[in-house]
Amino acid sequence: MRYLSKIEAMSRGSVVLDENVSYLESPLQKKNIRTITPLPGMTDEQIAEKLAMHRIFVTNNSKHFLRLALEYEIGMIAVENLPKDADALADLISKTISDLGLWSAIKPFLVTFKGKKPELKHLQD
Repeated sequence: MRYLSKIEAMSRGSVVLDENVSYLESPLQKKNIRTITPLPGMTDEQIAEKLAMHRIFVTNNSKHFLRLALEYEIGMIAVENLPKDADALADLISKTISDLGLWSAIKPFLVTFKGKKPELKHLQD
């Protein structure tokens, strides 16, 4: 029997981090958000199918994942146009997830930002 770690048992939810935003792992965990990171060498398709399906995926390469988000019902948070300050970005992601109710939002969706204001778009085929 597998027991949950303290972080898993007490987290608000889980997000999958694209390899290009792995620097957000610790700051998001401090916000009580469990992070899942791909193993080195995983393809985008493997990340989508094995890790991100029905989850929130944080990336700075959202255009690359749009087809996969539709196919695997992934909710994406696109951070490509935001400053790379890890703590400030983790604060913004945490606030956005809470304010927009993303833990329970119907997927697939894409959140982009105009400045620090999030914009939610539900994706369709």
